[in-house]
Amino acid sequence: MEGCQLEIVVGVEPDEMVSFAAGELRDYVDRLFGMRAKISPVPGGAEATIFLDAAAAGMTAPKEEQAFILRSFQREGHQALVAVGGSPVATMWAVYDLVERWGVRYLLHGDVFPVSPGPFHLPDLDLLRQPNLRIRGARVINLRPMSAESWGLADIKRYLDQLAKLKFTHMYHHLWCWQPYVHYECRGVTKITGVHWLNLRYPIDEHTIGRHLFGGITEFVPPDFQACHNYRERVEVGQRLLHATFAHAKARGMQTGIHTVLSDFPPEFVHILGMVPNMPHGRGVAISGHHLGPDAPVFQDLCTIALRAYIDTYPEVDRYVITMPEFRLGNEPFEAAWRKLDDKYNLSSVRTLEHILETAATRTDYPGGAERVVPAVKGDIAALYLFDQLLDEKKILDSCSKPDAEVLVTGLSEELTEVYNKMRPGAFYPTAPDYTSSRIAKRPHALERIRKSGLRPVLIMSTQDDNLGIVPQLCTASMHELMDCMRRYDWEGFFLRYWMINDWEPTAAYLSAACWDESVTVEAAYREHIRSVCGEPAEDELLECFRVLDELTISMGDHALGLGFPIRDIAVRHWIAANEFSEEFAEDRRQWKRAIEHARRARESATRGHEYLDHQIGRLEFGIIFMDLVETLKAAGRANKAKERGAVVPLLEEAVELARRVVAIHAGIARDGTDLGVLAQVNEDLYRKLGRLLEEVRSGRHWTLPSQLGEYEVPSGWRYRG
Repeated sequence: MEGCQLEIVVGVEPDEMVSFAAGELRDYVDRLFGMRAKISPVPGGAEATIFLDAAAAGMTAPKEEQAFILRSFQREGHQALVAVGGSPVATMWAVYDLVERWGVRYLLHGDVFPVSPGPFHLPDLDLLRQPNLRIRGARVINLRPMSAESWGLADIKRYLDQLAKLKFTHMYHHLWCWQPYVHYECRGVTKITGVHWLNLRYPIDEHTIGRHLFGGITEFVPPDFQACHNYRERVEVGQRLLHATFAHAKARGMQTGIHTVLSDFPPEFVHILGMVPNMPHGRGVAISGHHLGPDAPVFQDLCTIALRAYIDTYPEVDRYVITMPEFRLGNEPFEAAWRKLDDKYNLSSVRTLEHILETAATRTDYPGGAERVVPAVKGDIAALYLFDQLLDEKKILDSCSKPDAEVLVTGLSEELTEVYNKMRPGAFYPTAPDYTSSRIAKRPHALERIRKSGLRPVLIMSTQDDNLGIVPQLCTASMHELMDCMRRYDWEGFFLRYWMINDWEPTAAYLSAACWDESVTVEAAYREHIRSVCGEPAEDELLECFRVLDELTISMGDHALGLGFPIRDIAVRHWIAANEFSEEFAEDRRQWKRAIEHARRARESATRGHEYLDHQIGRLEFGIIFMDLVETLKAAGRANKAKERGAVVPLLEEAVELARRVVAIHAGIARDGTDLGVLAQVNEDLYRKLGRLLEEVRSGRHWTLPSQLGEYEVPSGWRYRG
């Protein structure tokens, strides 16, 4: 079809998304084949025609709104193809699917084009495609420098564009009370806290490794906030940012959401709460009002005003989700709350309080065990009563700008799922029964139970869990098991939680295929991904690298929670623990070394994608040397406790040098804002902090407690297992 003309037919009054899809198709055809296509409302006399409108092609669009057809046919002696969905967004997906068949692959950072696409051609197709999971979502802004909180609007838009190409349907921001995205006042007190990453500071100066990557700034701050000087300016910028991200997501056919812990507040409200500050998660920028009890008028007022503020500020959002605090206090008057809810909803007909607490006491495999699960259940009962009072009894939404807003409660202990369904039958319910995907995959009975409760559950899956933290990890094998479970038990779909996006490119490739074809295996998805990105000669070696990483990540989910958790004592905690370097950690390091050998051999044979492979190799080097650092710090801590002064300083000197190498490795592979966030943090919390520790020890002082580091106290029930 050399030299042919292509016409893209969109219909007489095309939807904006169909017009956008036509423009995308035209640009891809130009990039791939050097051919400029014409976009028309009706077909003309072109030698080849692609129809994005079913009626213009004389066909019927699919009835299911997420389904689309790709069908080639002859029209007046010329080749034609229809790419049409049951909705405008599905038509856009049909276009992206067609482009993939010309050899383009969509990564989270951008597109990979084929080396030699050949001459223009319309593939011979007759397909009806529809997903096996209807909800495919991703969290964007959360907290910590290693998250998308480090991105600016341009980064988020680019990322949402790639998610659209991968056929994602939902996005949401998980917002925190200390961030500059919402403003409110209560009882004469005005919110004045609007900060990022828990108000921790990350200076960029002449001592910063990789300083050149930060573009001349003197402190790591999200790009759009770098010119802000006060709270008011930060809130204005934050709200513009979120409005723009929601608008962009909707333009790409995604539903939007805000998740937040509504019972946490900035510390300026501690005075009207009349309580001793309790900061289980916020490190001085958040307080929990939970332990006042759900009937406390000031607590109810604050929750009401905060929820209305989110809805009034962002009325364009499709769904508002109230999530439970990570660390519940458990000392609220839960029994009285239960009695009132039971009287109203007859909860005991599905679960008695006694049975719920007995079941919670047996769940010892959750991090923190029953000591954490039982208080969580009690706190959740009080929370259910609180939000039932506010939403159902007092009807607090009636006086906001969107009285019909969909407000959900989630993050409840799994022992309460039947109870919640009794209160909100068939409610949409995003939930994560555990932290890592590997840990959830070992509990399919929990997924079965949650679905049988009657709720419409959506699984929150972690592609890179912060409990393992900054070390390399890969969760595709676990997600494959979870995908099977979701289909088996008829879950709605998934939301992804993650931090740095670079580690889960192979997982994204798997999910984008498996959501539309349940026969897709991890190996098949990996092979296609590797061939497209790195070339066929690298396939076997990189496949083995990924396999090792998958297996290792499953193992680490059982024994390494907390290993690289991105908090201020990320390294010094190993000095304080001063315990033996476990054989499990030694085996983790051996497996990373196995993986890196395969990655290096893949790099030698790759015909393309060398930057991609360099990043993979760098991440593995980072993990190996980080584990060397952990081993050295534990040895230094033991020597310090044993008062073996002659051994402590040399070991700490070695640790500082290892920290320098770790940071330098990361600086060499940093690619986007999440990578820069990690780089800013490891400069401060690995390299500089260990340097300060070394100087303190040399001068005769010895840090032995987290409080000496200015770090928050970890709540009881959470145990570092290293």
